[in-house]
Amino acid sequence: MASVKELFTIVRQEYLDDISDVSTSWMEDDTDYLWSNNELLGYLNEAKNEFCRRNPIHDSTSSICSIAITGDSANHQVLSYSNRILRIKQAKIASEDYPLEHDWSIERLNDLYPTWRTVTATPLICFQDISQLSLTLVGILSDNDTLNLAVERLPLVDEIWTEDAWTSLTAADGVYRVPTTYNGHYYLATTGGTTDSSEPTWPVDGSTVADADVVWTDQGLLGNETVSEIIPHMHRSLCDYMAHLAYKKQDSEIFSIKDSSYFGKEFTKKVGPPKNFKQQERDRRMGSARRRSNAEYR
Repeated sequence: MASVKELFTIVRQEYLDDISDVSTSWMEDDTDYLWSNNELLGYLNEAKNEFCRRNPIHDSTSSICSIAITGDSANHQVLSYSNRILRIKQAKIASEDYPLEHDWSIERLNDLYPTWRTVTATPLICFQDISQLSLTLVGILSDNDTLNLAVERLPLVDEIWTEDAWTSLTAADGVYRVPTTYNGHYYLATTGGTTDSSEPTWPVDGSTVADADVVWTDQGLLGNETVSEIIPHMHRSLCDYMAHLAYKKQDSEIFSIKDSSYFGKEFTKKVGPPKNFKQQERDRRMGSARRRSNAEYR
């Protein structure tokens, strides 16, 4: 599997002609290059997302697939779901035997079952509000439960790159920093607080260091993380999409419709065609389980 650094090197050298050799000086200082490392990071994360819009990740086990339901004997519950979810294929209350029917819209409910708001039985159906990323249970659950989803989704996390250097007397919590004198490693503030007036001695063995109130944990060599959740033999396609975006940069030395179009077509050859807005909205709608009779909702 390719690392972030390896993909950046490939893109800079083979796609953008931005480095003449395999030098990694751009990792420490990218000011003399046509594209910054953080620009490439943005292109990489968008490439991962576009890959998954065309070839979604199928999942039913990650944290975003389980939504806690708080018992409420008076209201139809509205449950929010992650914006990483592209399409919900199935929704099932953990304590129930069958999945919910979940291809309903509020318009369809109002038309076919105008009294649905008064239903107090265990939910058999739900409807999805795509604009609000929410599901509404039609019915009442008085006890706590869990809604388990089977979904198609985007990657759960974005790749990381940081060029933000450590600073003194600064609040830090859950942020990534590099030393003011570059050592190839980057660090996460795993305990929050305010940094000291003098810079700590940075470890390079995966351990921690105290910095006044802050505790920094060595995350290893910058860019060495493998690109996550995209199958390894398709990592080259991510380079195509990164180049497609890179050549759109509004800079007279860079901007090239011809090159951007070429690499966009190469990405499409390997990954498949893009989906238009209507297709994406259709895919977000959940597939139907089985039709129940009108009497079952009374």
